[in-house]
Amino acid sequence: MDNSTDMFHSFPKSVDGYANEFGYRYTKIGGDGQLYQHLELPGSYGGKTGVFDYIKSPNGEINHRFFNVLKINK
Repeated sequence: MDNSTDMFHSFPKSVDGYANEFGYRYTKIGGDGQLYQHLELPGSYGGKTGVFDYIKSPNGEINHRFFNVLKINK
């Protein structure tokens, strides 16, 4: 998530606040059988339209932060 050469994983931290306030939340069972919180925010970045995706692990850590240009906006 801190790799500045990968723009889809290192988008500005300022997006995080908007995602937290306006994003769509849901829970999903992961491949390990544990429940994970998901957060999605439609938007644009780097001239592309997509969805800012976040996944929070059961211990409360954000372990996935990605701008997904392939996901269809909800």
